[in-house]
Amino acid sequence: DNHAYVSSNIGAFQTNTTNTIIGSIPVISISASAPNSVNADDSFAYEIIYQNTGTDVSTNTVITDTLSSDLVFVSASDGGTFDPATRVVSWFPDTVAIGLPDTIQVNVSVNMPIPNNTNIDNQIHFLSNEVDVLSNIISTTVSSVTEFYLEKIAPASTVDKLIMDYTIIYSNTGTATATNVVMTDTLPNYMSFEAVTHGGSYDQGTGVVTWNFASVYPDNQIEITLSVDLDNQIPENTILTNQVQ
Repeated sequence: DNHAYVSSNIGAFQTNTTNTIIGSIPVISISASAPNSVNADDSFAYEIIYQNTGTDVSTNTVITDTLSSDLVFVSASDGGTFDPATRVVSWFPDTVAIGLPDTIQVNVSVNMPIPNNTNIDNQIHFLSNEVDVLSNIISTTVSSVTEFYLEKIAPASTVDKLIMDYTIIYSNTGTATATNVVMTDTLPNYMSFEAVTHGGSYDQGTGVVTWNFASVYPDNQIEITLSVDLDNQIPENTILTNQVQ
């Protein structure tokens, strides 16, 4: 309450009473950090720092982090829980007192395969009875590559065989999906095309067997059989060299 008095030679007067209510509120700051860039096969962490610098506590507090579908949840500190259906990591600190900052963390890995230079954004939400605050948006760039393993297997020698089978094994050992993949095999002299698996086609004019694959996913291994006819006039001890690329 506040009162004012006025006095003069003719007497004293009192004004009306004014009431001022002093309010107290929590003031929340929240920030998140993560690496600027990672490799697709890396694990990394989001570090979240929040602090109440106000004049009252924050009550019924919930902190949430909705993870991108490009991420795989690994773990969360301080009792954080993950809901796979909503992809939300939640913490329930309830009351956040005035004072020093608190730090929580969520550990993730990259959901592979993933295109090279994919940007993954993340933002944290702090909600209580008194405040509703969003953190800064953090962006992490993912680097991924396609790498091929390619092997061709053939008999070391043939005796009185007119048909010979090559086995071709290939796989994408990288972290990104390979697209529009073309694989070719040029047949050498004394050899003609008989049959092939996995959609291969043969060009009789060039002697080239070709495979076209729209997508080759990481860790997807394929085994192809290429059957060829050997010329019955081939000289004895001829070495046949063949390569697929």
